[in-house]
Amino acid sequence: MRFLLTILAVLVFPSCALSQTYPFRQYGTAQGLSENFITAITQDHRGFLWIGTADNGLNRFDGTRFVIFGPMDSNIPARITALAVDSSRLFAGTSEGVRCLQLDAHALDKADSTLNRFLAAVPGPVRNLRYLDNCLYILAAGGSFKADFRRREITPAPFPRDSILEESSAMLPGVKISCATRDMRGGLWAGSPTGLYRLANGECTFFDNTNGLTETRITSVFTDREGSIWCGTKGGAFCLVPDRFASFSLVDLGPKRDAGVWSLAENPDGSIWWGTINKGAFLL
Repeated sequence: MRFLLTILAVLVFPSCALSQTYPFRQYGTAQGLSENFITAITQDHRGFLWIGTADNGLNRFDGTRFVIFGPMDSNIPARITALAVDSSRLFAGTSEGVRCLQLDAHALDKADSTLNRFLAAVPGPVRNLRYLDNCLYILAAGGSFKADFRRREITPAPFPRDSILEESSAMLPGVKISCATRDMRGGLWAGSPTGLYRLANGECTFFDNTNGLTETRITSVFTDREGSIWCGTKGGAFCLVPDRFASFSLVDLGPKRDAGVWSLAENPDGSIWWGTINKGAFLL
């Protein structure tokens, strides 16, 4: 119901939705974000949003203001490539390797010097991070590694595969799948450079500019807590609720085109974050 009320004013066919006024709030350098080129978004157990940028470090957002963690104050390199969290730490993949912040209950977050010395064995640049079973898996230019925090050892190891992405690729042979998610009924949604696929109950439905999508290059796909399907594109995003697409165009939100929605995340209150290139972050 929360989302339906929020989107009621713009829940029309895509050709009409582009001309509407959306309930967006933009966060960029004018609002305290260190840079408008967003590379990664994640949320920690306290509810803080963490935003990585291409050349100006890491940002923590509490809903009101940004705190910047950069080379001078936290020893985190300026170029952030990936983020991961556990119950008490944040890991940042960077151009120079992996850095760790100890997350404090009173928001006095600081570099974990002990873990940073341990993780220094992994060379940068880091391409991806994944935290599983008290181990941090790291995909770097020099290979893939597993940092085992119980045993205090770093060993070469395969990077965990995205099972949803792999399943989608197997079911769509010959299709270049860039992202995938599973909906609340177990169906698979897969994004590609040519459109969006839905795989459910043995059937495949393809969405492109002939049946709801005015942009077909899918850069990210995400299922929110109410079961709505979001897909980011080069020019904005689409949301399927419940059987039609609402279209949200970045062109309508500012002068820079081709910003692209490359990451999607959900707030505890159900609002949706977009991470973009050139335009910072948007909260719907």
